[in-house]
Amino acid sequence: MGSIQFSCLNDSSRWQNVSSRSVALRGIGDSSTRSIGDLDARIGQASDLDCADQQQDEYGKYKGELDASVLKTARGEFRFQPGADTAEHVTMVQRSPSYVLSLPGKDVLADKLIGKVPAKFLFPALRWKNVLGASLLFNLSRRAPKLIKALLRKGVRSQLPADFDVDTHFAPTYDPWDQRLCFVPNGDLFKALRGGNASIATGRIDTFTERGLRLESGEELEADIIITATGLNVLAIGGMTLTVDGSRINLSDTVAYKGMMLSGVPNFALTLGYTNASWTLKADLVARYVCRLLNHMAERDYQMVTPVLADSTAAVDPIIDLKSGYVLRSLDELPKQGPATPWRLHQNYPRDVVMMRHGPVDDSVRFDRVPAKDRQPA
Repeated sequence: MGSIQFSCLNDSSRWQNVSSRSVALRGIGDSSTRSIGDLDARIGQASDLDCADQQQDEYGKYKGELDASVLKTARGEFRFQPGADTAEHVTMVQRSPSYVLSLPGKDVLADKLIGKVPAKFLFPALRWKNVLGASLLFNLSRRAPKLIKALLRKGVRSQLPADFDVDTHFAPTYDPWDQRLCFVPNGDLFKALRGGNASIATGRIDTFTERGLRLESGEELEADIIITATGLNVLAIGGMTLTVDGSRINLSDTVAYKGMMLSGVPNFALTLGYTNASWTLKADLVARYVCRLLNHMAERDYQMVTPVLADSTAAVDPIIDLKSGYVLRSLDELPKQGPATPWRLHQNYPRDVVMMRHGPVDDSVRFDRVPAKDRQPA
């Protein structure tokens, strides 16, 4: 099937007269953050969340004296206080509340069993324990949202002072898992809030000021360092363009096949992980499925494989079933999903294991052979 090239940036892929035999793999990523207010008006220091440690090193001589504002991330976890243990005070600024759940930073069961149970049995069992636990929480959230909402609120309330305004900072207007649930390792967010060296401000940002930032409510938050961690935009397939027989493919006109290929696009696979579980669980399934598919094609001397949507009039839905702002902003730029397998993303790892590892590779696809004289090098 040709060679595989690593560490390469591909900004476009073209298929002409179905003669290419290369296989392209791509993922769904995110672009840089959106601007918030007038950042140029901010006199002081602003940094991205991923550069926070470096910023803290630069200001190390001021440890214990700096105030920092962290704009809440939409990545599904609360990376709350880079350097909060050394800053005088950290304020997390959020436009709206999220559901928050504390989880232990270590797997206690795993720590007890390592060395006592053979690794080949232990680690698959631990993986399935975690997968099924996450799946149970997600499905209960969808089927009994009021129950899960009450349990999450009770968990938050139990870790905060009695006078803390939970309704303002931890009571979203949506149901659990309409947007991604936020996890806090070892409850460090709540420890910081209880200790008084951290706080939360909820509201829309009006603008940055010389002293920090101002919310639309008029409240001004002073900060020596502002760490931006919000406003990402989904960048499908890394921003590359797809062209088939001279016509540019509009991703929003395609339907995802098994969550990893696109209708009408030959020899192209992408990785779209789970929104309700570890992203890499689906990435692993996709990689193994692509290998199965390539072997199937090589054994039968096929050079082309194209997902074919039999009923182009079937109802379609957004490929990502979340109501987060970064998802809603990008719906017009993403593929769709169909009503049933293999055109449906079920967000269900056990179900996908059966389909991706043990299911057929020749369903709803068309295979083609290309004459040797017309084949292009990979």
